[in-house]
Amino acid sequence: MNKFDIVTDQPDGMTKFFPFPEFRKYQRETVEDVEKHLTQGVENVIVEMPTGSGKSAIAVSAGLWSNHAYCLTSQKILQDQYIRDFAEEHNVSVLKGRGNYECTFLGNPAKCDECYTPARKECYAEGLCLYKNAKMRTAASPVALMNYSYFLNVVDCDPQQIFRERKLLICDEAHSIETELMNQIEFLLSEFLLKRLGYHVNVPTLKNVEQYSVWIKEHLHNLQTTLKRLYADLADVNRHRMSLSRTSNEFKQVSKDATELTSRAQELDRLVRRMNTFIQTLNSIEWVFSIEKTEKKKFKRVVFRPLTVDFFANDALLKFGKQRIYMSATILDQKSFCKSLGINHDNSVFLRVPSTFPPKNRRIIFTDTGYMNLKQIEATLPHIVTDVNKALEYHKEEKGLIHCNSYKIANYIENNCWDDRLLFHTSADREQVLKRFMESIEPLVLVSPSMTEGLDLKGDLARWEIIVKIPYPYLGDKQIAKRMEMDPDWYNWQTALKLVQSYGRIFRAEDDWGTAYIFDKGAQNFIYRNKSILPQWFLDAM
Repeated sequence: MNKFDIVTDQPDGMTKFFPFPEFRKYQRETVEDVEKHLTQGVENVIVEMPTGSGKSAIAVSAGLWSNHAYCLTSQKILQDQYIRDFAEEHNVSVLKGRGNYECTFLGNPAKCDECYTPARKECYAEGLCLYKNAKMRTAASPVALMNYSYFLNVVDCDPQQIFRERKLLICDEAHSIETELMNQIEFLLSEFLLKRLGYHVNVPTLKNVEQYSVWIKEHLHNLQTTLKRLYADLADVNRHRMSLSRTSNEFKQVSKDATELTSRAQELDRLVRRMNTFIQTLNSIEWVFSIEKTEKKKFKRVVFRPLTVDFFANDALLKFGKQRIYMSATILDQKSFCKSLGINHDNSVFLRVPSTFPPKNRRIIFTDTGYMNLKQIEATLPHIVTDVNKALEYHKEEKGLIHCNSYKIANYIENNCWDDRLLFHTSADREQVLKRFMESIEPLVLVSPSMTEGLDLKGDLARWEIIVKIPYPYLGDKQIAKRMEMDPDWYNWQTALKLVQSYGRIFRAEDDWGTAYIFDKGAQNFIYRNKSILPQWFLDAM
């Protein structure tokens, strides 16, 4: 791409499309820099902007300027933020999955994913389907806003090619792209799942990927036959459902049956597609697997992942923009970021924007609690409880957050620290516990191994936090262990990403303030070894 192949034919500069009356500090300069590099033909503009510095406004400016952009973000909650700030007044259309739209045929509280083919055809013909209307509106919009998970799935199953290449692809929360792609590609052979899908088979314990590939090939045809049967059964149920009164009890029961069949068919369809991807790419890239037991140890499951996602990144995502903007508070290292996604480093530029948050308002305090490495964690855990109690006493009138890095650490605190201000969660009740914490005016403290991203604890929602342990990725995962062995820089980069993301949960605005404690005595050494990739605004807070 040369400087004449620019992403826009707009006569005005990008700053003319800024969605707010005034710029925050550094926003104008960032918008102008992004426009300059895109106009010069740079394919990949990577922008690191601290939390609260206004990334979304810059994303919208670029999208409106191009007049032909996708804007992707990592979570529905961030989509909602875009809707609140931009969708009504600007040409930004938002699209989510079917389950987020009310079904006009079935009526409230039914959602579009509960509807069925004969009814959908009727809704489509009359222009009544809210999901279909939103999809068509978004496909035609100058700026189409979706989350990664939905976009990756919808373009993977888009025979009509509604979503085609655009001039500009804007990736918000870009540090999460690698994880999003991995989630889209990985699959598991689960005895429980296969049984639920109507395919009864014992998953064997084999020695290598090649042996599993033979087993998968042997079963793929039967799985595809099972999938056809599921879709045929679903069609029969839906034809019957069309003949029933929507107010009858039989209709409600048949609808439940159809919902279950739909879920099973979609799950099996997804599994078959990913198995095919595995078979087709086995000679091109390295795959790893891990054998796990379910909690009740009655069923086995084998998880398959590619060692890296760079082989898939272009076809699955990046090709949908002639030029691309990647935005995040935590890019940290241009080289590692580009390598992880197979981006041409020579045709990329890295813009690092300073923080406007005063360091004195967001201090990091290192404690002498103890080392949290594998050899010393058991000896340190009692000291963790002691210092958690000290923090609870010191911040007795303020809400807080404790990042645990694992359920093992969270469970130890729960079993040994009995302060009733502490809120704990499991994977099952995570959202309910978070909702209680967010809505309470009491000085509650949320204890979690999984609140390092997407959580906005501005103002009095949290005035202090503890990072109990440096968040190294789990080396018990074969894929992570092999990736670290192959590329130690990637492992340190991932750890630094999670550390900075964790820190940023409670510092959300220029006038916000709070205190972050790091209990792990190994933290200072990690930070010193990786200070070249950590942003200066993070180092300034120490």
